[in-house]
Amino acid sequence: MKKSPLKGADQTLVQGAYRAAMAGHGRGQDAMSEGMDAITEQAMKGVAAIQANRKEKRKEGDDLAKRIDAMNGSMGTNFFDASQEYVKGLHDQYDKDAKWGRKNKTAEGMGSLNAFSLETASAKETREAIKDAQLDSDWSNSASSKELSIFNAVMNEETPTRVTKDGKWEIDIGDGKYMLMSDVENMMQEHKKDYATMTDIRQQAIDVAEKGKADAKRNKEEGYTGGGYDVTKATAKMDNTLRNANLKSLMHDDVLENNKPWAIAVEENPEITGMTYEELGLPTPKGDDGIIGNEDDPQGAQTVLSGEHRGLIVDALINPDNDLYDEERTRGMMASYFTGFVNTQYNNEYDAGGGKYTSDSKGQFGETAQEQADNFMKEKGIK
Repeated sequence: MKKSPLKGADQTLVQGAYRAAMAGHGRGQDAMSEGMDAITEQAMKGVAAIQANRKEKRKEGDDLAKRIDAMNGSMGTNFFDASQEYVKGLHDQYDKDAKWGRKNKTAEGMGSLNAFSLETASAKETREAIKDAQLDSDWSNSASSKELSIFNAVMNEETPTRVTKDGKWEIDIGDGKYMLMSDVENMMQEHKKDYATMTDIRQQAIDVAEKGKADAKRNKEEGYTGGGYDVTKATAKMDNTLRNANLKSLMHDDVLENNKPWAIAVEENPEITGMTYEELGLPTPKGDDGIIGNEDDPQGAQTVLSGEHRGLIVDALINPDNDLYDEERTRGMMASYFTGFVNTQYNNEYDAGGGKYTSDSKGQFGETAQEQADNFMKEKGIK
């Protein structure tokens, strides 16, 4: 059963993507399509360059991480030199305050020294965690060459560092810009693989498959009509699971071990077939019946929501920096998608075991799980 993960995309998302595409294009749809064709061509060329750059950054990171390992986690002279200068300033001020009997100031100075000691320990832990993530291949595919460059900068002892007036570590991330190590820590957490949730989702699929097998056996041997897979309840459970998860990892990593991360599944299936232009607040093309098709349909191939607009809609779903991004919506769609996968595992095992669902008031077993699901989709007009 094929069901688009974009089914039910809301009006705000689609209208926003449409307007963004049309902004600055006053010569109509044809002119826009020509422009988008050129952009698409350039984008395809850019994909290879992006992948090559990411691979280069990963190789660079491996070399840096191995060097840190060989030095037993030493922070490097770049941190030592900057800390030495900052601590000397604190000590000098402490001595002056002590000579003049400024007890409050000396206590404050001692507090600053202790706080900086903790800050340095935290920075070292972050650097060590980045090194471990690099060596263990723990970076999510959500980490672009930009993030990988920053992680590499933290591991590289030649990267300039400095200490702020209030004793916070900063690191040079290029182009004269510095980033707080605490922000690097947050970035690291955002781009590590969420193994715990990935394992949870896979385990749900395994457990449900076993349930499908057991239900089929009881159905066949005892006429058991219970069991089944409560999709509504399961989707709510999955949504709750994702609330505490790293969505960036679950969007871009191979959660289901089918070589198709959610972000790719969405990109390949951006169908809102059956919805009308009027429902989405969009103008109906001249001569069109007003119903949006899909790219498998020759008529649908010309609709405003196919082709070049796909990227705009997908970006609004997977890019938190997009103004149209809505975490609630994205999480809900991901929950439905993962639940659909789990449901398929149940249906496959139930059908393979010869299980039948009750299809009429007399309790005769007729439809298989897959047939029931397909008929339901057909009745609802869902493709």
